[in-house]
Amino acid sequence: MWSTWFDDVKKKAGEALKVTSQAMSEGLKVAKEKVVSENAADVMKEVVSRRPEDLTYITNNIIAMGFPGWPQHPNPAIKYNMREIVASFLESHHKDHYMIFNLSDEMYETMLFNDHVISYDLMGMPAPSLGMLLKMCVAMETYLGDSPENVVVVHCLTGKGRTLTVCACLLAWLGWVESASEGLHLCCD
Repeated sequence: MWSTWFDDVKKKAGEALKVTSQAMSEGLKVAKEKVVSENAADVMKEVVSRRPEDLTYITNNIIAMGFPGWPQHPNPAIKYNMREIVASFLESHHKDHYMIFNLSDEMYETMLFNDHVISYDLMGMPAPSLGMLLKMCVAMETYLGDSPENVVVVHCLTGKGRTLTVCACLLAWLGWVESASEGLHLCCD
C-alpha cells in the first residue's frame, strides 16, 4: 500500500518536474529571443536605417546634432555618432540639399559630406558673439532661401549649448517664433 503511494508521488513529482523544466526552457527561449530581437532592432536602427542617434529635427529644415565623429578630446559622458552614418543619413534624406554649420572648436575632413560644411572659429567662446550670430543667421537664411528642399544642420561638440543657442536665434531671425527665448523652448521640447 505504502509502496504504491510512494510510486504515485514519485511519478507525479517527476511529471511536475518535467512540466516545470519545460516551462523554464520555454521561458528562457522567449527571453533570449526578446533580447536578440531588441539587439537586432538596435542594429537595424544604427546600421540599416543609418539614423544617427543624436540628430534632431527642430523643424523640417533645421536639424540639430552633436559632433559628427570622434573629436580630438572626447567627453566620456557623451555618445558620438559615426561620421559615416551621419553622412549616409544626410545623403540619403537630403542629397545635395544640406549644409552643415560647424560651431565646434574642431575642424574635420569635409569630403565625406561633399564639402557641404561651413565652420566658424569660436575658439574658447562658450557662445558666438552677436556679430558672429548675425552672420550665421544670414548665412542660414540665405541657404534655406535658395531652395525649399534645403536644410541646415547645426552642431557643436555636444549638440547642446552653441547648437541650441544658434537654432533658437535662427528661428527668431526667420520670424518663426516671437523671440530667441521662445525658440529655445521650442528647441528643447
